[in-house]
Amino acid sequence: MTKKYIMGWLHFKPGKRDAFIAGSRDYVGKCRAESGCEFFDVSVSPFDSDLAMVMECFTSPEVHEAEHLNSRHFKQFWAALGEVCVEAHFENILSDTVIPDTTKFA
Repeated sequence: MTKKYIMGWLHFKPGKRDAFIAGSRDYVGKCRAESGCEFFDVSVSPFDSDLAMVMECFTSPEVHEAEHLNSRHFKQFWAALGEVCVEAHFENILSDTVIPDTTKFA
């Protein structure tokens, strides 16, 4: 079975990092509890106050979609990102394949 790794960078609106951190604690815990989630971590940049990195791993692309992307907590959190983020960039890594994915928030 192919594992799916995701590396992401969230670029915050100026001054919104603390709001993101406060809102992400519960979300990260729910993601970690999903079946098929091997790890889910968020780290804020010590050098750029408007940047955080997201690192995830799921047992398969199918599990990632079914358990994570279709979860209520993901949909709610993703909708709220537009309030604090300008842009999110993700790299989806499947075995030897990287699939870039960029989202701009209005």
